[in-house]
Amino acid sequence: MVDDNAEAYFSFDNKWIIFQRTQPKDGLMCDQIFVGKVPKQGEAFTYKMVSTGKGRTNLWCIFKKMSKHIIYASHSLRR
Repeated sequence: MVDDNAEAYFSFDNKWIIFQRTQPKDGLMCDQIFVGKVPKQGEAFTYKMVSTGKGRTNLWCIFKKMSKHIIYASHSLRR
């Protein structure tokens, strides 16, 4: 059984959203962090991956107030 979290956080101005995503059919075998601009009604939601893709991320991520930076936590996968 795989446990997946489904959390997302808005930026201070509510224009951006940061979220965690796993999608094996797209090659995302573990959680990664994505950021997207909140679309206006009728617009498509587009987003981009901001984590490195090299390890599983925790959805402890925030937008820094008055900044264009985000902070998130990650750990490497060891097998």
